[in-house]
Amino acid sequence: MTIQTIQLWQLLRRFLCQFFVFSLFGFGAANAHDLNLQFGWRVDSDASDVSFTMVKKGTVVEFGTFSGLSGSVDANGTAELQLDMQSVSSGFDIRDVRLRFLLFEVQKFPNALIQMQINSNALDGIRDGDMRDITQDLRVNFRGKFKTYTADLRVHAMDDDLVSVTLKKPILINAADFDLAAGFRKLEEAVQVTIVPATSLSFNIVLRQNSESS
Repeated sequence: MTIQTIQLWQLLRRFLCQFFVFSLFGFGAANAHDLNLQFGWRVDSDASDVSFTMVKKGTVVEFGTFSGLSGSVDANGTAELQLDMQSVSSGFDIRDVRLRFLLFEVQKFPNALIQMQINSNALDGIRDGDMRDITQDLRVNFRGKFKTYTADLRVHAMDDDLVSVTLKKPILINAADFDLAAGFRKLEEAVQVTIVPATSLSFNIVLRQNSESS
């Protein structure tokens, strides 16, 4: 190998090393975006889920979900999630009918609304792939009643424009919170078993960032 060839390889190696470092610390830093609320976010209803549990006969746990979801987070951090109570599903049609009309009374109260105000400082420094646990107050509006719950949430920045917000532990909702005691009694009469007058709520909400032009 000639001296000129050796020098050429040394120059090429130096160039490749510099290019690698620049890519890692230059391009990489430029492409790693902090999570922000600038353009707002919308709920991806197909990728999100809201579920609840109820207990009957003392120990038998029954599960249900709501498929009708919509919501958004605006540039000021105001978040809203609306549930279509008619969309409740427990895996059994007759049970769904009882939940809709005996417990929730969807003919009078078709929707429930969950709201929270996100402090943008809580999201500072979150980048693609990061997870962060935050505590937020959730305000639930249902049947003309309002109740605030403290929730432990996990925020996962899955991509530049894709974020999931998961309730780390379920929220306990008592019948008295939304005048549901009479509805629970109607359920008990319909199925002839005891039902605990409370439910636990869980969710995993996926948000997509709005485009700059939207």
